Amino acid sequence: MRKRLGIAVALLFASVAILIFFCTHNEKLVQISAFDPWAPAPSYSVPQKTLSESELKSNEQVRELSAQANTILGKIKQVCDDFHLEFVGAKEFVPTQGTISSSGSYLKSPKADFRFWLPTQQLTSWNNDTLELSLITGANGSIHHLSPDQHWSQDKAFEIGTAFLNALLNGTDVKLSQGDAKFIPQQSRNGSGQWLLKWKRVDSHGYRFQNNEFRVQLPEGYCPVEAQIPEIVPYVEETGTLISQAKAFEIAHSEHLTSTVAEWSVVRNDAEVPVNEPGVPEIVKNRLVWFFWFEPPGDSFDTRPVFIDAYTGESQPVFVP
Repeated sequence: MRKRLGIAVALLFASVAILIFFCTHNEKLVQISAFDPWAPAPSYSVPQKTLSESELKSNEQVRELSAQANTILGKIKQVCDDFHLEFVGAKEFVPTQGTISSSGSYLKSPKADFRFWLPTQQLTSWNNDTLELSLITGANGSIHHLSPDQHWSQDKAFEIGTAFLNALLNGTDVKLSQGDAKFIPQQSRNGSGQWLLKWKRVDSHGYRFQNNEFRVQLPEGYCPVEAQIPEIVPYVEETGTLISQAKAFEIAHSEHLTSTVAEWSVVRNDAEVPVNEPGVPEIVKNRLVWFFWFEPPGDSFDTRPVFIDAYTGESQPVFVP
């Protein structure tokens, strides 16, 4: 009887050990029961596959994305025609290199490359390698030489840049802020100045999406040389009464700064202004929040973020994937 009981106890301990091993080594089995605002965001590795030459031709997903790339190219060329700009680059996109994973795909040819976010097959970046090389070296003899001085007004740059951005979005519906424009004199053999145009994604109230910046690099007289588009995740706007920034700060300080760091102070909030000045909340991970960075007294780089829901005042694990 004692021998059987000993065997049963041994089996029980073995089962518990196996369960602990799988829970600590398999991220799919681990569930966080309580949100720790100081916990670092977990990192995940996404398997990535490099496609062979035959796979580039036979893969159905590659064919779909290549067709979308060519549709976007056609719209870019149409914008060039509408504004009497010179199109320099691939007339047709045929990928010669590519990688694909569960989250994204990168397709490249000698003249251009495209990146797509695969959940929605949305374009996230475009590089016009032919134009970039031509601007640096002046290799394309058809390019006319402009001075590095600014020729377009800011309004014209935005008008053209917005048309190109819409071509790159390829029908994706998204609200954008008014935007920002900076002219950069180009020190190259070609000598053409470039515009860096930036927009932020906003909701119907004008609240910004954090880290959602749309960028178009546009040389005067040409199509874009580079564009970056963030992943556009569907967003359902909330309704209700917002808590004030001061109240959010009070909650953040009282709930998340323990007695050991009671003297910590805010160093940056969502609007990059002192907390006693008016600010606006931001949308982070599809929640409208007040966002603060705290730092301890003295010379320390140990800054920590605190996110407070702008409607409920609750902490949100918005930086955890």
